[in-house]
Amino acid sequence: MLTARLLVLFALPAFAATLLCLGQSGSAAGAADLELSLSAEPSDGSGSLVAQAAALVVAVVTNKGSDAAGTFEVDLWANDSKGQIVLPPHTLTVPALPAGGNLTLRDSETFVLALSGDLRIFGIADPAGRVNESALSNNHVNVTVYFGPPTATRVVEDIAVRASGNRMLPPYTLLAMRVDLREGDSLIFQADAEAPGTFDCYLLNDANFTIYFNAREAPANHSQVTFLQDYSRTDTDHIAFTSEPLPPGRYYLVLENDDRLQRGASPIGPVNLSFAVAIVNNSLPPGAIALVIGAAAAAIWATVRWRPHFDVRSPLLEVPPPDPDELAEEREGAGALGQELEEGEGLPPHPP
Repeated sequence: MLTARLLVLFALPAFAATLLCLGQSGSAAGAADLELSLSAEPSDGSGSLVAQAAALVVAVVTNKGSDAAGTFEVDLWANDSKGQIVLPPHTLTVPALPAGGNLTLRDSETFVLALSGDLRIFGIADPAGRVNESALSNNHVNVTVYFGPPTATRVVEDIAVRASGNRMLPPYTLLAMRVDLREGDSLIFQADAEAPGTFDCYLLNDANFTIYFNAREAPANHSQVTFLQDYSRTDTDHIAFTSEPLPPGRYYLVLENDDRLQRGASPIGPVNLSFAVAIVNNSLPPGAIALVIGAAAAAIWATVRWRPHFDVRSPLLEVPPPDPDELAEEREGAGALGQELEEGEGLPPHPP
C-alpha cells in the first residue's frame, strides 16, 4: 500500500503540469491576431500623389488569428519630413473582424502636403487593448510615402523694351519673360530675392524654352535643356548681367520657384522677387543708348527704393542714378524711346 500511495503522490504533479500546458495552448489557438498596413491615395482617385492636392490614408486591418475580434479602434496620424503634423491624430472604429477576415478603411479626413517630399504615416490597431491577441508586434506600423511636385503654374509675359516689377512666386511657379532681339541687341537684367528665398534664373532660346517649359508636365525621354550659362544662375538670391549682343531671335528670361531641372533649387515656400530688364541695341546712336540705359537704371532704382536692404550689385548701377530733370528733358526729345516705366510713379529719388 505504501508503494501505491507514493506512486499516486508522484504522479499528481505530472498530471497537473500536463493540464496546465494544454490550457495555455488552447488559449493561444483561440486568440485573434490583428495586422495593420497603411498607404495613401489622392482623395479624387486620380492615382498620383502630389503636393498641394488633397489625399487620404488607407488602412487595411487583417485578423490572422483563429478567433474573431470584437469592436476595436485604429489610431492614425501623419508628419512631413520635418516632423510637422500634416494629419492630426484621430480614431477610426472597427465594429468586428472575424478570424481570417480583413477590412479596408478609407479615412474620411483628408490632408494636403504643401511641398513635394516624404510623408510618414503612423497607425496603431486596437490601442486600448480590447482584443485578446496572440501577438501585438504587428499592431503598430509606420510607412513613408513620397509626394511628387504638382503641375507648375507657368506665366509668360512679353517684354517690348524694358520692364521692372515685384513678384511673389508661390512654390511650383515660373515667370518667363519673352523678348524678341534684333541684330545688335543686348539684354540688361537684374533680379533679387527677399531673404530667405532663392530662385533659379535661365536665359533660353526659343527651341530650348519649349523643352524646358514641358520638362515636367510632358517630359521627353532623355531630353536635355541648354541655356546660356553666363546669363543663368541656380539656387541664388541675386543675378545681374549685361549680355554681349546676342544672335537675333526669340529668347526667354525665366525666373522660377519650381522643381524642373536637376541643378535647380527645390521650393521651400513663396519667393518675393524684384527684377528689371531692358533691351539695348548697340547700333543705336550713343545718346539713344545712354537714354535706354539710364531708363533701365531708373527702373532698378524704382524697384529697389521700397526695399533699401537689397544688396544692389547690378552692372546697370555703374551708371550714376539719373538726374530727374535731365532725364525728363531727354525723354521729351526721344520719341518712342522715352516710354514710361511699367513700375513706379514718376522718377525715383536718389537713394540715401
